[in-house]
Amino acid sequence: MGKYIIKESKPIEAFTFDEIIAYGKANPIANLIDGMPWCFNFKDRQIKYVNDKCYEIQIMKNSRRSIPFTPDDIIMVDEDKLYIYSAKSFNNVYEIVK
Repeated sequence: MGKYIIKESKPIEAFTFDEIIAYGKANPIANLIDGMPWCFNFKDRQIKYVNDKCYEIQIMKNSRRSIPFTPDDIIMVDEDKLYIYSAKSFNNVYEIVK
């Protein structure tokens, strides 16, 4: 599902919007409405539906603060840290490990 990239010479996971939505759809406790996951957890963070092209994701564990995540973004997970980058910036900066 996710891709591994090199950051400071160590691989970390990166996920596209479609990969996150597919994860949410496969999640047995996620409510699906019109085929889209409404609310689910990913890497111990809550993800909530805004519309078919936008979800809100908690930026830190146990935090109420969230940021939007769209098909133009990539999520990177490094230990307890979660980063959201534009896909364009991501592709210019990081190399996908095969």
